[in-house]
Amino acid sequence: MIHKEAKQVYHDFGLTDFSSKEIYDKLKTTDLIKLLEKNLDMSSYADKGIVRQYFFNFVALNPHLLRYEEHGSKYYSKKDQIIYNILDLEYDRLAQASEQEVKQMQAELYLQSIKEIPHLRGMKKIPFDAEKLYNDVKQLLEENGWLAKQEK
Repeated sequence: MIHKEAKQVYHDFGLTDFSSKEIYDKLKTTDLIKLLEKNLDMSSYADKGIVRQYFFNFVALNPHLLRYEEHGSKYYSKKDQIIYNILDLEYDRLAQASEQEVKQMQAELYLQSIKEIPHLRGMKKIPFDAEKLYNDVKQLLEENGWLAKQEK
C-alpha cells in the first residue's frame, strides 16, 4: 500500500513524499522542510523572478510489492519559477535504518539532488548558484545533526 503525504509547500521549499505504508513513520520530511525554510532564502541563489522555489519529492516504495513508476519529472518550470526534483530513497536500506540513519540518508540524497539542478531540463541557461546552495545546505545539515561533521 502506498501512502502519499499531502504536499508541504512553504515560501522557498516544497515537498511531497511517496512511501510504502510500513515505512511512512520513518520519514521525517516535515523536520527537513522546516529546517530549510527557516534558514535559507531562495533569492540568495537566483535573481528575483528566476527561481522562487525548490520542490522535491522523496520516493520510498517497496520494490518487492509494487512496480515502480516515476512520480513526476525532474525539471525547471519557467512559468511557475520552480525547480522540481525526485529523490529516490533505497527502500530496503531505509526499512532497516535507525532514525539517525534515515535523517542522514535524506540529507545525503538531498545534497546530491542539488548537484543535479544545473543539469535538469530547462535549467541550462538559468543563472542559479547551485554550488552556493549546496554549501549552505551542507553546513546547515551538519550543524543540525543531519550529517556527520567532517573533520577539518
